[in-house]
Amino acid sequence: AIKNEKEIIALKNLLEQRHSPLQRPLMLYLREVMRDYKEEVQDILAADKQLAAEIVFDINKLEAESKSRRESIASMAATPTAAGTPNLRNATPQSSPFAPQNMPITPRTPGFAAPKVR
Repeated sequence: AIKNEKEIIALKNLLEQRHSPLQRPLMLYLREVMRDYKEEVQDILAADKQLAAEIVFDINKLEAESKSRRESIASMAATPTAAGTPNLRNATPQSSPFAPQNMPITPRTPGFAAPKVR
């Protein structure tokens, strides 16, 4: 099941040293391995208590960050839009400073038909 644990730990240490954005996916992988192969991982980490404590700390930190991220997204979704935010669905066309001044702005072009795709 877990054949490359030493390589995974070495990769984790390397990513930490380089402050790599790949730390998160690796920690998500380690979390899943810890869930799926809990007994085997405990046997492997029994020899190095410091490493075991570091991994547990990192996984707990990842869980806290994930929870915080989910709560932040949920609060943004629940927050009503500001009063000054335009409602683009019902917006009326405005003239652009880049458009020619004598060209009328119409919401739809009469007589236009989109070409049919074969």
